Formats: sequence, structure tokens, C-alpha cells
Amino acid sequence: MNTIFKNWTLLRIVKMIMGILVLYQSIIMGSAMLIGLSILLCLIVLLNAGCNSGSCPTHYSSSKRRNSKR
Repeated sequence: MNTIFKNWTLLRIVKMIMGILVLYQSIIMGSAMLIGLSILLCLIVLLNAGCNSGSCPTHYSSSKRRNSKR
């Protein structure tokens, strides 16, 4: 629950505004697919999930170095 109310940066606010605008437009258009995607976008921003929050680290550089030494 703390994730929802903490660490609101300018970029996160912009993403939420964009998600709300897309949701509003998709409701006006009546597109069920866009409504679902925009709700997903808003949830991702609200929960601060995604790769930009450090939740999906990659180990590309270390594996590439190991393969190049052979």
C-alpha cells in the first residue's frame, strides 16, 4: 500500500495523466480493448511496477563478457 502513495516523480505523474486521458478517450470511442489496456497502464503506474522501478534486472553485460572470453 505504501507503493501507491510514495515516490511520485514527475514522470510517474505524467504517465498517470496519459493513462487517464487514454482511458477517457477509449470510453468515448467505446473500444473495449483500449479500455482494458488503459486500465492496465493506470494500474502499472499506480503500483509503480515495471522495469523502470528496478523490478526486472537483466544480467546481459555479465553473460556477454563470459561468452566473449572463449
